[in-house]
Amino acid sequence: MKLNINKIDTTANIIYLNKMKHKDSPPILIEIYRKSIHLIGLIFPIIYHYYDKETMIIIISLFLIISFIVDKFRIKFNLLERRFIKKMGLAQIYRAHEKDNYSALTFAFIGMLICLFISSKPVFNLAVSILILSDSMAAIIGTLFGKTKINGKSLEGSAAFFGTSCVLSLVITVIYHLDIKFLIASFFTALVATIVELYSKNSRLNDNMTIPIAVSVTMNVLGSY
Repeated sequence: MKLNINKIDTTANIIYLNKMKHKDSPPILIEIYRKSIHLIGLIFPIIYHYYDKETMIIIISLFLIISFIVDKFRIKFNLLERRFIKKMGLAQIYRAHEKDNYSALTFAFIGMLICLFISSKPVFNLAVSILILSDSMAAIIGTLFGKTKINGKSLEGSAAFFGTSCVLSLVITVIYHLDIKFLIASFFTALVATIVELYSKNSRLNDNMTIPIAVSVTMNVLGSY
């Protein structure tokens, strides 16, 4: 059997170029794309602002069930390796450790559901907003400017997380006409959430679940909000 050397060389070059293309793709663009998808989650604080807790429990429970089923289906049939998933850009939403495990989205819905049962409306909306916006800012700033590494993450990203959380605390305080005690408590809670996010790699629990729960629990400990 005669081998086609030219064909083999051409195939090898294509594989090499594809690898180099993936290698040279800016991480910040992937991170921005991934976090832009996460911003859709802000719909939950918006909905809860106008509706009651019982309605939110039903809505988030339904989303949790759907997300759980999608994850089971995705893992069982290895969908992230399918061409049509990659072409649609959906594969980039998932991180490497999520390929054979439940997604961050599923853990986020679990965290939201727990927060609903233990938190008031302002605290829930603060917790979810911190999860979505503060975490997104930490990832983007950390990718762009992160130089000082702490526990595998960057000090710059953590500073962005804390700063964004403080701004969100102020926004929630104004929207719900809360007092200075709530604002001070939420600033302290922002620090706790920042630490939880910074050391999330040391925990077996997904930070998309632990961050909102940490916010809710800390606010409950500091006062009846």
